[in-house]
Amino acid sequence: GLAAFSFTVTDANGHSMTRKVNLVSGATLTLPVTIVSFEASRKNTKDVILKWRTAQEVNNSHFEVLKSNDGKNFKNLGIRINSKAPQGESSQPLSYDYIDQKDDVAYTYYQLIQKDKDGQTAYSEVKVVKGNDAVFSVWPIPSKGE
Repeated sequence: GLAAFSFTVTDANGHSMTRKVNLVSGATLTLPVTIVSFEASRKNTKDVILKWRTAQEVNNSHFEVLKSNDGKNFKNLGIRINSKAPQGESSQPLSYDYIDQKDDVAYTYYQLIQKDKDGQTAYSEVKVVKGNDAVFSVWPIPSKGE
């Protein structure tokens, strides 16, 4: 069904504004892409594996990967991971992965951008991966013969 109402807001100075709101009930809202999981984990000293899974996809074009060393300033890696859904449409779960082969900093932050065919974008949550904690051992231990 359809319902409508109007409301007026008046500020302390007597200025008012009236707005009309239309309500629609019984409509089903389908989100374009539902990402149900997003994981980032270190594979080795240089590689980080990103894995994500969608529950459904509607009008999905592709995903892009953002990366940051400080969690604030993200850079697009220029990677385009096309939707696995035929024509960008799927009601079935789909899995994706990407390996960043150029990571060697203390902490790295990752985020996904999902882009629809009509240009709309959505951002995933941010994931952080701890850097390379390589431990080096030197053998034999140099000594003066003591």
